[in-house]
Amino acid sequence: MARSSKILVWLAALAGVAAALFYVFDNYADTIITGAADRMIRKHFSDTSSISLDYSRMDFSLSSGKLEVRDVRFSYPQKGISASVKSLKAGPVKPWRIWKDGQADLDYIAINNPELSFHLQRADTVVQEAVKDSIVNLSDEKGGIVKYVRNVGVKKVSVNDASVILRKVDSKLDLSVKDIDLSVFDISYNLEDKKLAYYDSLYVLSASGIAYTSADSLYRLDVDNLETEYAGGVFLKGFHGRNTIHKTHLAAARGKVPVTWSDFSAKKLHTSPVNLVRTVLQKNIQIDSVIIEGDKLTSYRDARYQPKKAFPMPQESILRIPLPVRIGIIDIRLPYYNMEIRRPEGSAGLLSFHDMGLKIKDFSNEQDHTTVFHITPHMGKGHGEVTLHLKNDGNCSFTLSGSVKNVDIGDFGSLLKPLFGASATGNIQSLKTSFSGNKFSTKGDFCLLYDNLKMEVDIEKTPVAFLAKHGKAIGALEGGIIHRQNPRKFKKEPFSCTIGAKRDPMKNYGAYIVSTLLNGVEQTVLNALVYKEAQKLKGKNLKENVVQRIKDKKEGIKERIEQKREKRQEKREERREKRNNR
Repeated sequence: MARSSKILVWLAALAGVAAALFYVFDNYADTIITGAADRMIRKHFSDTSSISLDYSRMDFSLSSGKLEVRDVRFSYPQKGISASVKSLKAGPVKPWRIWKDGQADLDYIAINNPELSFHLQRADTVVQEAVKDSIVNLSDEKGGIVKYVRNVGVKKVSVNDASVILRKVDSKLDLSVKDIDLSVFDISYNLEDKKLAYYDSLYVLSASGIAYTSADSLYRLDVDNLETEYAGGVFLKGFHGRNTIHKTHLAAARGKVPVTWSDFSAKKLHTSPVNLVRTVLQKNIQIDSVIIEGDKLTSYRDARYQPKKAFPMPQESILRIPLPVRIGIIDIRLPYYNMEIRRPEGSAGLLSFHDMGLKIKDFSNEQDHTTVFHITPHMGKGHGEVTLHLKNDGNCSFTLSGSVKNVDIGDFGSLLKPLFGASATGNIQSLKTSFSGNKFSTKGDFCLLYDNLKMEVDIEKTPVAFLAKHGKAIGALEGGIIHRQNPRKFKKEPFSCTIGAKRDPMKNYGAYIVSTLLNGVEQTVLNALVYKEAQKLKGKNLKENVVQRIKDKKEGIKERIEQKREKRQEKREERREKRNNR
């Protein structure tokens, strides 16, 4: 009996001790575990001199598994990365599972008010590589957190009210995004082999105040809002890209070379479903469609200076895109497009279009791939259609076909007068052309039907080579007016000819196309109208020549009448003398 009593006493004592230990553990376990984790993390970053991490407070609840870290400050000076987070919450954290299996399975990670900044030291530094290096550093040869955690799985990661700033120390590259909200679902990361996996179709992203300035500070892009929905389409609102200095100053700022100044704004831009996260990770752009609802586009081609190197063909520029790209269709709708061209002498010509459409089909930078461009411009009451095929081969092969109908030639006045010293009125009933070419030359067909053409040419303001060929003809018509119907109009047969041009590598692709078309204009309008008229007319001024011919004709008639009158008078006098002699 006494022995049983002793056992009961020992059991009661053990139960009391256990209860006391449980009470202590229940009240201080959170503090103990939090302290151990805090010491482990701080020791790791004190041993890793290249990275610093600090925070004001860490709280952990063993019963709920909730972890909260406040006022986190992270920096990686060697890579120019710094970040701060107001609060980071995660849960439920299961220490025993982490200790036993090295696996952290979390329902959520919530990051509030993070600010991420990249200050790149070198021009060739890549942000993604910098981030990758920082992650690798957490699991270096010293062990790091891989000693305790090998895999992390999270059902939902949410980032709220974030901001990002990217700058280069040695330039003015500047990218900033504010008010970022991002949720990504079903993410896992293996720290040992640095592999990230996630559920492709579930992420939500919204951001506002996106601003980008190029490294030379000469270009700026602003986007008011960016939104996606569960890995669906990307929607941009308030898109505005433009050069930051006056259009006449850009060429000098770029080193006195030919440049194109531009100002483009769009109301909306949206894409078909595209996975931005996978696009970033795989460095591969695959999109079915991009639709841009434009507002206006203004371009200014400044050709006052000679180029310092040859212009690339469009295919050469496409092949230089660093990432693999494949876009099914890009559909751009533009209500207004103003194109201004400034020639070396300083005068500028303007051409305006409206209700312009551009469709780019199957765009890719793959070798030997063909991209199709379809353009439908409107000018006044007239309209046109152009289809261009670009092949990414060694010769930069391409084909172009186009047509124009019912265009008022007077609409070209703001371009012809400043650039070519010519003014014209009339109507282009139809123009059709089709030609193929490469980086060396072009060859094809040209067919034109015009009506009631009037043209005035100032020889001193006509620098274009194809007009210079007809210098004598134009000189004969200097200051005069050419006025003539299409010679074949009444037969319903427009002018047609074979056209071609050799490429000048020191001129851009647009000038190459224009030179081919001008060859057709030279053989039709100029040869048939200017040259032949000039051969017939000797006078300097057409009006004066016609008036002089009429005057000469009148004088000739008067002279013939006078001669007949004189002959009749002579005969009368002869008859009178004969009568007197009798």
